Amino acid sequence: MTKLFDRTFAASPEDAAADAEVSERIALLQRFVKPEHLDIPKVLHNEASWLLAVKELQKINSFKSPRDKLLCVMSCCQVINNLLLNVSMSNDRTPSGADEFLPILIYITIKANPPHLHSNLKFVQLFRRETKLVSEVEYYLTNLISAKMFIINVDGRSLSMEENEFQMHMETAKLDTQICVASPSSSQSSATSTSGLQNQTGTEV
Repeated sequence: MTKLFDRTFAASPEDAAADAEVSERIALLQRFVKPEHLDIPKVLHNEASWLLAVKELQKINSFKSPRDKLLCVMSCCQVINNLLLNVSMSNDRTPSGADEFLPILIYITIKANPPHLHSNLKFVQLFRRETKLVSEVEYYLTNLISAKMFIINVDGRSLSMEENEFQMHMETAKLDTQICVASPSSSQSSATSTSGLQNQTGTEV
């Protein structure tokens, strides 16, 4: 499979366009989306765990085999799942389900902005043997696909804000991005996605 990677991964103009669309949209959302916009309970705000999950998801584009890419997805999701389990046990809460797992994964995906997210997910879906996509693995992959779709279709209502407020944030983010691109010092002044995570959470458990 790795020998055919260059001919099968992001092989069409449509895939390249989809990757660019997702990446650009995430870059805008990174500038203003906070955990509370996704209704993530404060008890689940854990900078250390979230940063680890971000780093695991960002590795997905470093590998060429569907199995290795899927392992990155699993590692990211297991960090989130472990956080949910630990919080449930330490705070005597009902074990968390998809209602809390997916919003955190969406937030992690926004902060990570993994390169070629669309193509990586498509590649795994097309070339990973279906017999291997069972139970926990399938659950994690399905949730990441759902996170991508949420990001593509996100609007004000999705982020617990008025639509005009959402559009204002998006326009401001676009202007900020254009200014950064035009500025010669943009490479020095731009914050990385992981430092952005630290600035926006400001909370460590």
